Amino acid sequence: MRKHERLLAAAIAALMTLGPAGLYASDTAVGPDFAVERDNAPVLEKNYSPFVGDDYPDRVFWGETHLHTSYSYDAGLVGNTLGPAEAYQFAKGQQVISATGVPAKLVRPLDWLVVADHAETMGVPVLIQRSDPQLLKTEIGKNTHDLYGYEKGVPMGGDLKGTDADGAPTFMVYALRDPIGANLDRIQIVKGWLDGKGKTHEKVYDVAWSGERRADRNGNLPPVGNTVDVKNANWTNTIGASELAAVWKDPDFDADQRAFYYARVLEIPTPRWVVYDAFRFGVEIPDEAETTHQERAYTSPIWYTPKQ
Repeated sequence: MRKHERLLAAAIAALMTLGPAGLYASDTAVGPDFAVERDNAPVLEKNYSPFVGDDYPDRVFWGETHLHTSYSYDAGLVGNTLGPAEAYQFAKGQQVISATGVPAKLVRPLDWLVVADHAETMGVPVLIQRSDPQLLKTEIGKNTHDLYGYEKGVPMGGDLKGTDADGAPTFMVYALRDPIGANLDRIQIVKGWLDGKGKTHEKVYDVAWSGERRADRNGNLPPVGNTVDVKNANWTNTIGASELAAVWKDPDFDADQRAFYYARVLEIPTPRWVVYDAFRFGVEIPDEAETTHQERAYTSPIWYTPKQ
């Protein structure tokens, strides 16, 4: 056996002898390349990680603190068809069929789960989805069903089939900001379609926005503003809205064209990471660098197919 092969065999033997406790001695090191006691690790005035110096429990259980299922309006009427039983099965690592019809399974099961469906009208969304006869017998039940139901509509990710009706489809959109994030600037609907020559097109419509802004004659909406403090790498939620909602009908609808629609939600401007780096490390921001951006979220599309 060659010398380097003997050394490699010895190293493997040493690792096997150490075992998990030797490899992960969390009390004696802050990383695999540092022989530094955890309590003696330096804490700088400004660190790249904002959590340096914080103390956390050594044993963490992973879970979900607040989950809504099809029993709640804000889940059951926006595309979710899975109830509490499926939620717990999924959390345990079992395979379920998602609301979009595809198999889904967690890489690692959760340790715990809290299903926190709304007590008010619990289960009514399920009855609406099913067009339950008992619900439709009452006036309030029928009105609620007609207002929110999917008898003539589809949730995001669904297929909308053409009918004999000539009217354009109507879309109901709603967005709520992240609890610790930035306020919302606007909701947009992005439409894409295929013309008679097979060419693709896209158009963006502003359908809901914060403040008292008004779109011009070309449909362009003024910017929401900017509260970013570049020097201190911060922003304020003094502009924008915490939630936005709208009911929108496609003004350019052609019943004979294939099309798709999806919603896009824009936050107000917030600092980019180059601004945080400059604040934490005192480095200069390059002249050509953008200092702000607008985070955004997207929905799954709704696909429109003309009547055959």
